[in-house]
Amino acid sequence: MDALGLCTLSVVAPLQTGRGLAFVAATALAGCLVVASSFVRTMVPLRTLAVLSNLAFLTAAVLAPNLPSALLYGVLIPINTYRLAEIIRLTNRVNAVSGDSDLTGVWLKPYMRAKRLPAGTTLFRQGD
Repeated sequence: MDALGLCTLSVVAPLQTGRGLAFVAATALAGCLVVASSFVRTMVPLRTLAVLSNLAFLTAAVLAPNLPSALLYGVLIPINTYRLAEIIRLTNRVNAVSGDSDLTGVWLKPYMRAKRLPAGTTLFRQGD
């Protein structure tokens, strides 16, 4: 069999069974979600797409079956879900405080790091 025949067989063969069809669909969905995540500009949609693509890739890995990939996506799902929850919590806190008269910023302290700068260093200019 020539190279084109082998290539065609490798593409068509998974479509012959329900499991293979589900694998192709899950992989295609995961790929589309990864591509879509390249176009978003903010963290909440990015992490949401990451969790969804991880779920689709996990589904494909289980259907394959591919244990290393299943383990990888099984680890990535809780990490991305935790980070998504963190971002949502922080966004909610910022929104809640933005309407308050408390402008001290004490609530931001857990998200800050101290940094020493030489005297006279410009941090920002008027209009920045």
